[in-house]
Order: sequence, then C-alpha cells, then structure tokens
Amino acid sequence: MRALVVDDSEFSRIIARRCLEDIGLEVSEAEDGLQGLKAATATRFDVIVADLNMPFVDGIDMFTRLRSLPGYEDAPFVVITAESSSNAIATANELGIRVWMAKPIQPMMLAKAVTQLLPHLHAETR
Repeated sequence: MRALVVDDSEFSRIIARRCLEDIGLEVSEAEDGLQGLKAATATRFDVIVADLNMPFVDGIDMFTRLRSLPGYEDAPFVVITAESSSNAIATANELGIRVWMAKPIQPMMLAKAVTQLLPHLHAETR
C-alpha cells in the first residue's frame, strides 16, 4: 500500500515518512500542494497525509482538487497541521476528512489513525 506525505516542513515529512514506513506503507513525499497534486495524478495512493498551510496550493485546495479525480472520491485523507480555524475544520469535514491531527506529529497517533483508515494493512502493524 502507498502513502503520500505532503508538507512544506521537511522535519514533519521525515517523521510522517518513518511512521508510515514502520506500519508497512511505501511512502512518497511532496513539499507543497502543487507537488502533491502532481504526485497523486501520476500515482494512485491509498492514503494522503498533508498539512494545510503550504505554498503554491494549500492543503484544502489540494484535497478539493483530489476529490474530483477518479480513484480519490472516497480516498482517506489525514490532515496534520497547526491550523485551528473553524473555517478550515468545517471545509475539511465537508471534504470527508475526519482525521485531523495537531502538529507536532505524534507518530503513534498517526500510525493508529492510518491503520484504522486502511483496514487492509496487516494486523501485526496495528
């Protein structure tokens, strides 16, 4: 199974990558929402983990565009961000994003959330 981590913070990408690899996912990275869109149109990912506040294309815009692509209509998305505005949360909920985590990334919480979103992961990774 494949995951895409999209964050303009290299440190956050490293932490998320390690966490997701530890639960058996093949992980790709993107530094901003525009790169995330390009990656997601070139390769189908089983889960996308992303920040909201990024240059070029923010996380909400990226998720909105991805929802319109074949194969991503119901794909699991995870938001990891320092953003706490009610507008951002409401928009994310409208897009079907139910997993919202505050930065800094807590690896065990991320691993638990992703394994719950991807029931096909091997039981020993949970």
